[in-house]
Amino acid sequence: MRTRRRAALAVSHHRYVPGEQDELGIPSSSWVRLPDPLMIYEFEPVVVTEPAMNGHHRIIHTARVYAPFSSGVRARDRLELAGKLYEVVGDPLQWSNRHSGYIAGDVINLKLIEG
Repeated sequence: MRTRRRAALAVSHHRYVPGEQDELGIPSSSWVRLPDPLMIYEFEPVVVTEPAMNGHHRIIHTARVYAPFSSGVRARDRLELAGKLYEVVGDPLQWSNRHSGYIAGDVINLKLIEG
């Protein structure tokens, strides 16, 4: 008998909305917080790096979120986890998980730059 794992963690989902282009042809960007939280299985911090750049104290966090299949997350959206706003890197990947009864889910790669 297989037991299905529940998506029990709620995170805020901010949808990327491309805006008008400025005089240089660069589109303005904005994000709209969606009213319903995104339910996820797990949040996995992956790597923290501190690239050496003169005059900068930059810290780059990368992470993954495991969510149900067809989560609706898109590239450039943002997810708010533990009070920090991570940007989605690329479109979600599909996966299977033995804990969820081999039901496909989404792997969402995230990035946060501080400093």
